[in-house]
Amino acid sequence: MARRVDADPREGPGALWMVAGFAAGALAGWLVGELTGGLTRQRMNHYVSGLRRPADDLEAPATPRERVRAALDADPDLSRLALEVIPAGRGAVELNGWVPSRTLRARATRLAATAAGATRLIDSLLVRGEDDRPVEEDVSPAGAPQSA
Repeated sequence: MARRVDADPREGPGALWMVAGFAAGALAGWLVGELTGGLTRQRMNHYVSGLRRPADDLEAPATPRERVRAALDADPDLSRLALEVIPAGRGAVELNGWVPSRTLRARATRLAATAAGATRLIDSLLVRGEDDRPVEEDVSPAGAPQSA
């Protein structure tokens, strides 16, 4: 059986595709160059320096206590109250203090829980006018049977 010898690859349709591929690559390179502008040594150093920040520049992640404190301080109504955020063991913070209404207590608890994230929140907030009332003795009517 005779072997067929193909024509030179630089001739015919193969050459046309090779020239088209080269032209498309050159056009893409020119387009990227135009879009990025003149990429100079200074611009390249600026981009790379953002990737190579020293460890001293990196901010340490805030503790749950700091995140809760920042959230409470950011709220104008809650920032004026003397609320304490106390670390309460591993993975927990306690919210302590007095608030003037149930609404502010709910807001403070919601903000603190959101800011604490996965950390456990112990809500020890008290509402003025409700939690500071004296405990009244249970007085049963006269003649009612008393249990022993």
